[in-house]
Amino acid sequence: MTSVSPNINTKVRDEFILTEVGGFDEFDKAVLMDITDQTDKETMAEVSAAIQGIVLSSTKPPLNYNADRYFIKRLLDFAKKHRDVLTDKKYKMLLQCADVHMPIAAKNVAEEVDRDVAEQVNTGQLPGPPVPPDQPAAPQINNVPPDQLNI
Repeated sequence: MTSVSPNINTKVRDEFILTEVGGFDEFDKAVLMDITDQTDKETMAEVSAAIQGIVLSSTKPPLNYNADRYFIKRLLDFAKKHRDVLTDKKYKMLLQCADVHMPIAAKNVAEEVDRDVAEQVNTGQLPGPPVPPDQPAAPQINNVPPDQLNI
């Protein structure tokens, strides 16, 4: 039986079944196959809309200020997977869309990490920042405090 064969890539098999047997579209397959749970359905829908706009009508999508790692990865994965059937223009548009959203995604991911760490500190899952021991006063040069030196 091929379903349990070690010679069959299970991810490819599952995607084939979802497409050919289930009739699922790209968005639904992405939702069903995303076992990482690293994004929300809204972001999945937004990236699917961006991809569809580029592929179906060569329309540059608006900036998505909710872009995250998944948004970028999905654009790049789609471009790579469909490189042989995309026109050069559409392929480049997908890559440009990912490139334009990189700084937004980086900012959003950093903010998410900050929120997660703060939540873990507040719930006691992580210790707070260490309290520095009392530090001796900084030495003065010619009776001038260090912050007033013109060095």
